[in-house]
Amino acid sequence: MRKSVKTTVQMAIHIKLKELRERRGLSQNALARQMGQSLANIQKIEYGNVKSVTLETLDLLCESLDCEPGDLLIRIHKEPSTGEV
Repeated sequence: MRKSVKTTVQMAIHIKLKELRERRGLSQNALARQMGQSLANIQKIEYGNVKSVTLETLDLLCESLDCEPGDLLIRIHKEPSTGEV
């Protein structure tokens, strides 16, 4: 039996929240209050512990940080991984 090899390329999006937040002189608490979000949500986003961020949250971040989505988001291209199927 012939084995097939599956190659997957994983893409990741990094959110530069800490960098922009600190440039604006905001603490995590201040940003959370300004956005109407919990501190825990801000921390999860900042530490990369979320699988997704809604467009509504992205809009709130941009409004609160006076920036555009492209200022916050970086696409990280990960190396392909292969596995036998």
